[in-house]
Amino acid sequence: MKTLIILILSFLLFSYSISAEEKNGAITEIVKNSEVKVLEKQINIQLKALKDELALRSKPMEKWYLFGAVILGAVIGFFFTEISARRRRKEEQIEKQKTLTDNIVADSLKFIFKTRDTIDNIITKKQQYLNLKETNRPAAAEFHSRLMNDCDEDLRKGFYTELNFHSFQLNRLRNQEIWKRYGNIVNVQSKLFAMLFKDDSLDDVKKTKDQWRELVKEFTSYCIEITKVKP
Repeated sequence: MKTLIILILSFLLFSYSISAEEKNGAITEIVKNSEVKVLEKQINIQLKALKDELALRSKPMEKWYLFGAVILGAVIGFFFTEISARRRRKEEQIEKQKTLTDNIVADSLKFIFKTRDTIDNIITKKQQYLNLKETNRPAAAEFHSRLMNDCDEDLRKGFYTELNFHSFQLNRLRNQEIWKRYGNIVNVQSKLFAMLFKDDSLDDVKKTKDQWRELVKEFTSYCIEITKVKP
């Protein structure tokens, strides 16, 4: 700023002197040209000094601008990196939850299908018992006793343990709909087992079994829906 002021004042002073000398007729063309050259030289010197001063002043500003740009870039980079990391963690959590759901549902369906086979086996044996009862009561009584012992052993061996385990697993999903559907199956299933071990007619047993099978069908369809693989 100081150099600029000196430059302006020098130019004004020189212009004023030239104008005064021209008025007084005290300046010749040669002198005039010589003084103009001197002024030009001085102006060039002052301009160079001015440029140097501006350059010196601009360097700290450039450093600050560069420093600010680096900080801003780092903040923006951190911001987008954090967003990306959060999105990735969320996707991993969703994928982990889906894998857990798929495994629990698959194991529960496997247990239900195994229970279906057990029920069918008991119904078949009960049919054999009722047929034998009409022709050979002592043999039928022996067959019935063996059937009850086998069923009781199978149930005590692992059925109720598996039933409780899969109930616990499904309850972990905190899905009220699947829990309600599973509970309906278990309730009808308990009723069905009681009928199989008593003297209820096979027609009543089969009606209850049809009701149970329909619940299993609906449960299976719902499980397929919530574990469907996305394209």
